[in-house]
Amino acid sequence: MGLLKFELKKIYRQKKLIWLLVVVLLGVSFIFNQNFSKKETMKERYSDMIRPYSEEADGLYRFYKDMELKGNLDEEMVQQQVHVNEFGTIFFNWKGAIYYEEWSKIPAIEQGFLKNVESLEERGRVQCIVCTGKGEGHPKE
Repeated sequence: MGLLKFELKKIYRQKKLIWLLVVVLLGVSFIFNQNFSKKETMKERYSDMIRPYSEEADGLYRFYKDMELKGNLDEEMVQQQVHVNEFGTIFFNWKGAIYYEEWSKIPAIEQGFLKNVESLEERGRVQCIVCTGKGEGHPKE
């Protein structure tokens, strides 16, 4: 403790305290500016990240809706339609959180998405980009 007091007095007497404060202030302002500029692009990065998955979920929703209107849905397709609807809800909430910059909600939404993917994988029903990220396409008619 004595050495700390000695060093602080030495810095104060040599007028280095002002320069030390200027350096610290410049460092803090640089870091703040860098974080603020990254926050501006965060919306775009998150939107671009989920866009392919969201579009695939929308496409699957339209596919199953068309099949439902034609009356060509079997039991397995009905189950898949339910999961596609869940994905659509998740992506709707995810986009809303991004748009309104509710960053604290995104991890919970992402966890819900991953749990939905995991439940589909356990049942062996992974057939779409939403689930695998590989772009395997729509189920065949």
